[in-house]
Amino acid sequence: MPIEFHCNRCGQLLRVPETAAGKQARCPKCQALMAVPLTVADILAVTEETTNVGGSPPTPSPVASTPPAHVAAQLSSSANPFAGELPTTMPQAGAFSEVPGSLNPYASPASAGQGYAADYYYFGPRTGLPWENEPRTLGCFFRTMSAVLGSPTRAFSIMRRDGGLGIPLLYNLYAVGMLMAIGMLFLLPILALVMVFNDQDNGPEIAGFVGGMAIFGAIYLLVLVVIVPLVSAAAMHVILLMMNGAKQGFETTFRVMCYGYYSALVPATFLNLVPYLGGLASIIWIIVLLVHGLARGHEISGGKATVAVVLPLFACCGLFIGLAIGVAVWSD
Repeated sequence: MPIEFHCNRCGQLLRVPETAAGKQARCPKCQALMAVPLTVADILAVTEETTNVGGSPPTPSPVASTPPAHVAAQLSSSANPFAGELPTTMPQAGAFSEVPGSLNPYASPASAGQGYAADYYYFGPRTGLPWENEPRTLGCFFRTMSAVLGSPTRAFSIMRRDGGLGIPLLYNLYAVGMLMAIGMLFLLPILALVMVFNDQDNGPEIAGFVGGMAIFGAIYLLVLVVIVPLVSAAAMHVILLMMNGAKQGFETTFRVMCYGYYSALVPATFLNLVPYLGGLASIIWIIVLLVHGLARGHEISGGKATVAVVLPLFACCGLFIGLAIGVAVWSD
């Protein structure tokens, strides 16, 4: 008879065979790792065995006489039934919260101890984002974008940390190309109206304008798709190296930059149309995504990830302000 129980993280109803009692199972929906609850037969068998130690011969149980080895190990007094719920080696600790030893989801709240727990928790194997596993179509792009924007912690926890720069660069190309296509939807009707209602023969001027726009679009595409992510990722990775926070290679930082920034590129562009607060909200949104990405990609604390994201931003702002002041002084 199969065992049915709910996922501790997302509440998904799970169904496993009876032989999996006491073993570790992974939720197919959120990839959370948890222990399969024991059956009544297993609990009765182990209870009867422990109560008859040192006394009269044990009375055979009508349900089960000898419990499975993995069940006896889990229910013995010296074993933690939820050992293996988290990795045995964890990164440095962060905030005060429930200690890993008391993460039994079936324990009463009164038995939960408090201590100094780790900031980073294991989310299972890095199976990869949809963009890294599926055919790279427009639908796959939107599925990846919704995963990053909707649940950045889980998305960057399953993101692959290697595999080449071509896949994330293609993701950037989709995002920037979509942004340029939206811009052309507004520009082409205006250009058509100018050509219809203009009585003069401005064909050469219009052709020159279209050619100039094509050259500008090609340069814009190259800068935004390739140069911006490479330079930004390099700046963040250098800061991580200075803080001893670069637990992975440059490619991990580059992938975080691509999937984090370019997932929010189109939504943030429309958010910028909101007066006053739109631009600030979009900047904060992108910073939060990149902080989640660096923290999960390199398995470091949120503080180091925040410094690595914010410090280059402040440096760029200071550089632009310095250039503006220099130009103003020179023009006077």
